[in-house]
Amino acid sequence: MVNVGHIVHHALHPHAHGHEHSTSHHKTATPPTKGSHTRRWITKMPSAYTKAQTIEWLSFIEYEVTDKVVKQVETDTFPANLDTLNELSRLYLVAVPFENTEIQYDPSHELDIEPEALFQRFVRDKKGSCCFGKSGMLFEMLRSLGFRVYGGQARVNNTDFTPGATPENPAFTPPLHIITFVQPHPDSTETYLLDIGFGGTGLVRPILLEDGAEVYGCTHTEKHRLVKRPFPGAISAQDPPEEMWALDVVRFKNGNEKSSNVYMFDETEHYQEDYINANFYVSNFPFGTPFYGHLVLIKNFFVNEDHEDLGTLILWGNSVRRNVGTKGELLRSFKNEQERILAIKEFFGIEINMKEGLEAIKGRHSALTA
Repeated sequence: MVNVGHIVHHALHPHAHGHEHSTSHHKTATPPTKGSHTRRWITKMPSAYTKAQTIEWLSFIEYEVTDKVVKQVETDTFPANLDTLNELSRLYLVAVPFENTEIQYDPSHELDIEPEALFQRFVRDKKGSCCFGKSGMLFEMLRSLGFRVYGGQARVNNTDFTPGATPENPAFTPPLHIITFVQPHPDSTETYLLDIGFGGTGLVRPILLEDGAEVYGCTHTEKHRLVKRPFPGAISAQDPPEEMWALDVVRFKNGNEKSSNVYMFDETEHYQEDYINANFYVSNFPFGTPFYGHLVLIKNFFVNEDHEDLGTLILWGNSVRRNVGTKGELLRSFKNEQERILAIKEFFGIEINMKEGLEAIKGRHSALTA
């Protein structure tokens, strides 16, 4: 959600790799599978959304809504399992773009992440949001469908946007990025990390919360890996330092794999009040995250009918690009804000009031000047 630099670097340069390590072999990533660990039980909780809203949301993401599905939702018998979790999250990922136009083009310059506002923005207005909106709605919809979930927060690798930081001495944001923990099996505490709100380098399917777990990314040219390791740098007073979960993205090129860290997190539960504070920080603080000073839109799309591979449309600065795997192409460049606002409508389906948007972005670091 927060490190747009990390997102955009790989989206604009699909052949680029990270810096942490490389190996000379091509490991096979596996789809989500069961693990053996035991964790605390996640309790079913009520949702902020009604059953009618949940059914409308299912139709919006193009899940097949039959009379049987309607009855399952209304009677709390929807099949809340790993297969449906994977299908729902990927359909939702494609349906809702990752974007921060509200921060740049809205006079308030803030993201409204209240449940009803998100329902209006996504389902009715066909717009998007960053992790606070995207993950916030999915979290509540999963609860409405009977999934056992709770929310957490991650510290995003912000090295690209921190002066003096290096891959060997990285920098991280405060715990801002929303992540979701899900226990999809009815009689098990087996837990998965779900995160459809990060953007270009983020997860695109659930991953088992187990050291060494791997899942494919948008295509088989990348995968994501979970490992436990101490937080980088000599900032901890604990000896030895406490280990955290690290999500790495791994990319393949010429038979080699190279990885970079996306973010680090623990399993602490976080709440709506935490997300409201983090949202205010991202919307208003000009340093530490690029969201305040840059405009970014990222939209995933299915490459083929089996819905296995995903491509990416990304607007960053004065251009729109289309990426699939390691291949990318420039679709459009623009010289001024009028052209960019029209491109946002054309490529992302998001309509911005021209007069209001031009006035709101005037003088901001993200503004294009002719």
